[in-house]
Amino acid sequence: MRKIITVCLAVIMLVSVTLSVVAAPGNFVKSPSTNPAPELIEGVNESEGCTAQLIITPYIERDTLPEEDRLIIEGVYKQIVESPDLSALTEDLIDVAAKLGVEVKDLAVSDLFDVRYIGCDIHQYHGIFRIKIKAETLDNFVCLLHFHEGEYHIVEDAKVTEDGDYLVFTTNKLSPFAIVVNTSEKNPDAPQTNDLFPIYVSIAAVSGLMLIGLAITYKKERA
Repeated sequence: MRKIITVCLAVIMLVSVTLSVVAAPGNFVKSPSTNPAPELIEGVNESEGCTAQLIITPYIERDTLPEEDRLIIEGVYKQIVESPDLSALTEDLIDVAAKLGVEVKDLAVSDLFDVRYIGCDIHQYHGIFRIKIKAETLDNFVCLLHFHEGEYHIVEDAKVTEDGDYLVFTTNKLSPFAIVVNTSEKNPDAPQTNDLFPIYVSIAAVSGLMLIGLAITYKKERA
């Protein structure tokens, strides 16, 4: 009897943990801890002789960043989650939403990642980097948001390639970036958190009923 109860409790705990991982925090399409890392396809610097190599680090791997960079991206994550909507980060997103004909609340972050460089000590100013990344969350791309020195800016030239597989942009400042998408036009083929939620609730409910039934049976056996 105790073994059965233990198994049921384990199932309930597993469901609870799964829900906490999958559930999307505020202003995120889904938990950034479940996203695969954007893949760097190209990172070219305009400065001649520059040997800098770009490194992309998704939020889930933030502990691999230098301490200062880790604290910055964690701060960005916290601000995104705690903002009433993304326009609280920059009012420019209000104009972006208006041009799309959607409400600001329909905008959400699908990827949060840091970009930095290693391997170049010959000069401090590296000029402009031309960057191309591959990400699985570019459906309904709206814009690329960049956090630098306490402020959020929209990367004006960021765009998705015609095949929809790559995001290209230029920047001369490396720090956290966030891909913003329009959630009012979700990809019907992609599983959403809300689609999975009823399944988890059903499993939890069944486990709970099993516990109640076992408790009643146990009392009858002891009587």
